[in-house]
Amino acid sequence: MTCGLRRLPSTTTQPRIGEDASMTHVVNISALRQHQLVILRRLRGGPLTEFELIKEVAGHSGFTQDQAAELIADWLAELRDAGLVWAGVLMNAAGQQIMAAALTHQGRELVGGG
Repeated sequence: MTCGLRRLPSTTTQPRIGEDASMTHVVNISALRQHQLVILRRLRGGPLTEFELIKEVAGHSGFTQDQAAELIADWLAELRDAGLVWAGVLMNAAGQQIMAAALTHQGRELVGGG
């Protein structure tokens, strides 16, 4: 699972002078990691609805509300394809809580959960 990295909207349309496309991609991945940490910290305090998740991403990244909504919609589709369901926390097909697992290397860096 890629957690939305494949179709991550670019926060910069063209590489700046002295940068190449790979540098722009690194900037995008760095921004994604930053708001993942914010979301994980927020999840410690309780579950997030899909709307709250979009607000957290938009509020802590360079994405607009619409870009964040598209990113989260793609990410939720990837979760469903992997047998996970966003319910304010993540649940696997067996109904076991695996909070925030899909946000960080499929659970290997889990911050809270069951």
